[in-house]
Amino acid sequence: MTVTNTVTPTGDWQYATYSGGPTPGGTNGKQVGWAPGQPALYLEWGMPAAVPKRELHVSQQLLPELDENQSRSRKLYQRPAFIVSMILTLVTIGVGVALLVIGVFSSGVATVTALSGELGDDNVRLTWSGDDVAYGLYAVDGGSGPVLDLTQLVRDHEAWIPVNARLFDDGTCFVVRSIAGFEQTAVSIEATKLEEQGAQRICVADL
Repeated sequence: MTVTNTVTPTGDWQYATYSGGPTPGGTNGKQVGWAPGQPALYLEWGMPAAVPKRELHVSQQLLPELDENQSRSRKLYQRPAFIVSMILTLVTIGVGVALLVIGVFSSGVATVTALSGELGDDNVRLTWSGDDVAYGLYAVDGGSGPVLDLTQLVRDHEAWIPVNARLFDDGTCFVVRSIAGFEQTAVSIEATKLEEQGAQRICVADL
């Protein structure tokens, strides 16, 4: 028995034939493979298979096509970065306006008001009103004499001056003013100077 394979010029068909002897099923020269791309074999010689083998190519798509996700561009005022920048801008403008108002309506000098004193047996107590800043206390002897710095006796908006320390006499006047801005400015009890420095005075003779 001889087996001969025949291939078509296009390479799509392939045959296997038997010659020189009997073939299974009592037939000679029967086709083994048939139809391009569908190499189905006969279950019995000369009898095609009841259910042909499935074609090798895929007849449908395995995965559905996905539409391109086109993100819609946000408007400028809807972007988080823009919102944050606007908030910071408004805060900055508000702080600037507040500082400007403070600068316009504030003279920059802490003013002493309502200076009063009490002369006791042991101490002289001075009290005053004003901003929460550091204040200086000065004793001017004789109205225009030597100036004694008593700032170390100041506590917030009051001062206690011991009588036995002999830091003053009946002719002494006390001057209270802000320290900031007047470190190198001479102390005076003149009304014009006191007004310029936001200071006030009180004399022992008036207690």
